[in-house]
Amino acid sequence: MNQTNNEHILIFPANVVDTRLENGVYSKGIYGTKSYHIDLLEDTEVKDGFFISPVILRGKFKWGQKNLDSEIAKGTKISIKTKAFSPSYEKNEYDPEVPWNLINRSFGVDTNEVASSQLREILGPHAFDFPKPVSLIKYLINFISAEIILDFFAGSGTTLHAVMQLNAEDGGHRQCILCTNNENGICENVTYERNKRVIEGYTKPNGEYVEGLHDNNLRYYRTAFVSRRRTPQNMRRLMLLASDMLCIKDNIYTEVNEFAGMPTLENGFRFFDDGKKQMLIIYNEEAIYTIVDALEDMDMAKPIITYVFSPANDPWNTEFESVSDKVRLTALPAAIYNAYKRVLPKPKDSLIKEDEDKVTDNVALQGKGTKAAEENLGGLFEVNDEVTLGTKERGEA
Repeated sequence: MNQTNNEHILIFPANVVDTRLENGVYSKGIYGTKSYHIDLLEDTEVKDGFFISPVILRGKFKWGQKNLDSEIAKGTKISIKTKAFSPSYEKNEYDPEVPWNLINRSFGVDTNEVASSQLREILGPHAFDFPKPVSLIKYLINFISAEIILDFFAGSGTTLHAVMQLNAEDGGHRQCILCTNNENGICENVTYERNKRVIEGYTKPNGEYVEGLHDNNLRYYRTAFVSRRRTPQNMRRLMLLASDMLCIKDNIYTEVNEFAGMPTLENGFRFFDDGKKQMLIIYNEEAIYTIVDALEDMDMAKPIITYVFSPANDPWNTEFESVSDKVRLTALPAAIYNAYKRVLPKPKDSLIKEDEDKVTDNVALQGKGTKAAEENLGGLFEVNDEVTLGTKERGEA
């Protein structure tokens, strides 16, 4: 009940409401207390601890009829315990706890002034205006049970700092992804540099050394646009530039320069192995036959995640038939086109110039040109710098 609410009618179905009232018929009339009144609009009857006929009440209730019906359907226990006819409830499951509208120091959360002071200790003065407190982000993260924390509007990198610190405190394995438009070089100079120092350790201006959160890894990427027009040249380029995106997708970053004794780059493919899973990215179709021959002689604990360049949707199933139990095939860039097709607007029709329609394989990895191959393996997410510390997989925080 709430005296500021409007008066309305609630209908409680028969055999739903429990009570401590004695068996018998209770006549319609005015009930309630000195503080509020409740009208029983129709006679009702109690038997063996339940109202066996509907209870129709009028009063200043918090709930409306729709909410009452919904709670009853969810199994919420409704009671009218006394002759005041004031209903109460007890839910089987309560909604998850949510943060308060006003969060202050009583919740163990620091102020923005404290956050600014902490950031100055890491990066020096004038690094970033109005950073959020690490304690605030930790407080908010504790309301959820997510394994991956995504911050689309990263500034000074507080979210990643908070995730790493929280993992250190509770033994968690949360990962964190930050996105920023890199305005004024904020990614390289602030977001990345701050968390690099947090991982490696740093010295405060007063000479005090702060031990790093070493059991973490950090990478950042630049994004770039690739034409969606499916010319042979664009398809090969997209395949090349998608490599780092595949690492993120499958959460595997540890690259090995050989596979079954073969150098990888100069043979037109890349191989990743973190001890838990393995991934092949095959850019040059000619490498398929050599790889299949090698796989036939290998014992596999689990299939290798295998991405293969194909001008169509077929990931060379026939060629891999003899080792089909040792690979999990995906054709690229078809899978990428199909994924973006679901979210991007339909392109407008336009004429293709002759030179755009010529087959050019200059970006394909071929022959012995290892240096050229490495230069071509930039990325839709181009790796600009990285820290690889501890034992966790790169990218895990």
